[in-house]
Amino acid sequence: MSWLYSYRLCTFMLALGLGVGATALCLETLVSKAYVVADSGRNFDVLYAFVGIGAGILTTISLLLNCHRPVAVILELAWLPILSSAWTVAAITALIENGRNFQSSCTDSDSTANDICKDAGPIAGLSAVVAITLILYSSVLLFVAGALAVHGAPIWTSSVPRDPKPRSDSDASDVEAKAAQGVVS
Repeated sequence: MSWLYSYRLCTFMLALGLGVGATALCLETLVSKAYVVADSGRNFDVLYAFVGIGAGILTTISLLLNCHRPVAVILELAWLPILSSAWTVAAITALIENGRNFQSSCTDSDSTANDICKDAGPIAGLSAVVAITLILYSSVLLFVAGALAVHGAPIWTSSVPRDPKPRSDSDASDVEAKAAQGVVS
């Protein structure tokens, strides 16, 4: 397995895990908001929760599909910055709206409102880490694809290679011949 493919899988697993965590916190925020509105009639701006849930759903679907059925490098380079932007927006809006909703620290008299306040920081942090992870992978992929194109082996229209060097037909026939003889190395 090539180092780039291994790095890709690790990046996608990390982004997926952290993204699911951020999405769960966003769902908890929406549920807490519903309780606060029902109990006290107070309303909070939690646009970041909707953005985080949307980014989480898009990330989960696209990364799982991309792992199962890899796409061309050029499509990855076009799509991953969009996902990174969605996570960046979720992180920034979480910080801004939390500052608007709670002028000082999370010392509201309503414990459910405190949960909304306390969840905004981890949502912003997880969202930022997912965005940075995807940006770093995109940067590495762009560098590697550009370097390979300069050296005459462009990979723009193919998926990230699993093997460091693709086997030639003669290598494959040698392996098949050895396997038929019972000598597999």
